[in-house]
Amino acid sequence: MKILICAHTGVGNLILKFPFINAVKHVFHNPEIIYLGKKKYGIKQVIEIVDSSNKIIEYDDDKNIIYKIKFWSNLRKEHIDYVFLPFDSVGSKIAVWIMLIGAKKIFAHVFMHERLKIFLYSSLRKVSMVPILPSRHEIDLNYDLLQSSMDRKVRRIRKLELVLKFDLHCIKKYNLEINNYIVIQIGAANGNESAKVWRIENFIKLIEHLNANYSAHKIVLVGDIGDWVKCKNIIEQSKITIINTIGKTSLIDLFMLINNAKLIVCHDSAVMHIASILNKNTIALYGPTDFLRTHPVSKRCKVLLSKTEAFGKMWNFKSSEQKLAKQYPHSMDGIKVDKVIHSVEKLITSS
Repeated sequence: MKILICAHTGVGNLILKFPFINAVKHVFHNPEIIYLGKKKYGIKQVIEIVDSSNKIIEYDDDKNIIYKIKFWSNLRKEHIDYVFLPFDSVGSKIAVWIMLIGAKKIFAHVFMHERLKIFLYSSLRKVSMVPILPSRHEIDLNYDLLQSSMDRKVRRIRKLELVLKFDLHCIKKYNLEINNYIVIQIGAANGNESAKVWRIENFIKLIEHLNANYSAHKIVLVGDIGDWVKCKNIIEQSKITIINTIGKTSLIDLFMLINNAKLIVCHDSAVMHIASILNKNTIALYGPTDFLRTHPVSKRCKVLLSKTEAFGKMWNFKSSEQKLAKQYPHSMDGIKVDKVIHSVEKLITSS
């Protein structure tokens, strides 16, 4: 049995697929799995960390038609049995190519408003369409795909914990001590406009408090280079003491930094989901994103909600963080600095 799983998505969404992927391995008795991912998202690095036993194929949908014909022709030669197409992994264009690789059966998520995709799928008997249900966690949405392929109930294990191999390279590089530093994610979306990002001025107040009252704990900033470009001037003009790793680490380094931290303060993001599967003490800052769909599964994660007029506006894919950033520039102001400080102090003193 050879199965193609489309992982043409971001790191956080990929992490939420691993309970489903583990179930696929179980019900199909360890099939050969091929992951289809997008190179710029870093999917290959994540899969090499979490599931190194299977094959990863990277696809660039920005390249020309000759590249695409050659790519999909080569994938057809793999003789795929089943394909799973999660809601966040493919658009209509890639779906068309998927139809041509000769798979015996395809299980695909659909939104009821996607008329073109529904028309495409309904014309092929080998495609099973799986509706995307509202108020459903991503882990269960992915399980719904697997359930559609089975004639018996699938056991849904939602918890996923990852134990990393002991590697202190990144820790030594930044002169850190295990369990004696705090990881803070100050941005998201690589510095692009996002309604789910707490104000940088708030982070500076938080870090000032930690520098003054918990100086034994170093503050490590993580993120993409775009996050640093956006807030560089403000941070450099402040008097906070930090170790800046933003844009300087690989995904493996990020996993290691999170894995060995005392605690993590972050947004609803890949950082949060990495911390969750590593079962680390975490404070997650939530605003307009769909909490029901993306909330962390670890019980060691404390979620703080920004209940402004933008709260939950991304429920059931109603809007994007980019659009909401323009409509609701104060969407994260419902989370006060004092509340974050209190939550951080509680974790520092209790762990």
